[in-house]
Amino acid sequence: MRPKIWLPLLLLVALIFLVLHFKKPAANYSNVEQERDAQTNTPSLVQSVPQRETTSKKMPDDIFSGLQARTEQMKRDSDRETALWQEPIIYFGMVVDESNQPISGVQVSYGANSMNEAKTEVYNTGTAITDERGIFKIDGVLGVNLMLQLSHPNYYLYPDNSTGFDKRNIPKKGYFSDGQVVGTLQIKAWGDTPKNWSPQPYDWSVSLTVPGGGLVESTNQFDFVAPALGYRQSIKIDLSKDQQGWSDTVDKSFFIKLSSGYARMAIHMRAKTPLYVSLEYYFNPDRSQNLESDSGQ
Repeated sequence: MRPKIWLPLLLLVALIFLVLHFKKPAANYSNVEQERDAQTNTPSLVQSVPQRETTSKKMPDDIFSGLQARTEQMKRDSDRETALWQEPIIYFGMVVDESNQPISGVQVSYGANSMNEAKTEVYNTGTAITDERGIFKIDGVLGVNLMLQLSHPNYYLYPDNSTGFDKRNIPKKGYFSDGQVVGTLQIKAWGDTPKNWSPQPYDWSVSLTVPGGGLVESTNQFDFVAPALGYRQSIKIDLSKDQQGWSDTVDKSFFIKLSSGYARMAIHMRAKTPLYVSLEYYFNPDRSQNLESDSGQ
């Protein structure tokens, strides 16, 4: 009956093992938490590196002075441009018929782009009437440019019969006759000018005429003395669509001989409907052929 002894022995060993296991001391979790907290409170690598002190570098004096001068120049240019928009315009004109005879009673409607104190663009309008000499005067309207439209009860109203000028395209200094006509320049243009701009060449022509005087082309921009001879009363400029170097603009300079003296003129014309014309001219009131601009006038 010896085999029956092994079963009680095995049960006894198992019981002893369980008793010893439950009497084993528990792990010291408080020490683990302290170690973990200690690791958490350890300064990081970023925190241990000392921060650099930031310093601002001073801009070199020459660069600073250049920027300051440029800013001041931009302000002066802006003020000058604003003044052109806000200053009054004094304009004299003469209306003639196809025979160069003055027309009285012509209503000249005008408009000018201006700027108010708040620097907002406004459009000023008004009318003037030609006298028995065909002369009219526009005085006091504010603006940087002036557009004119003519009408008369005895003449057909042509919708595109308008002209104008811009202060920025005329001499800033010079001589202006107060109502006295110093001469007449007639400009006529014709051709196959399209209603809207087109890159395709087309035939167009323009003629410049000075009644009772003449023109001679100037090709030297530094020549300020009008020649004594060589003037023609009318000059025609043809631009054929087939010619080399065709353009829809013409830029020319001329000396002009008038009954009242001499003048020099730079003219820019562009083929459109109506023809666009910009003039810059100098007239010497002492009738001299010397037409160099005088900065004191």
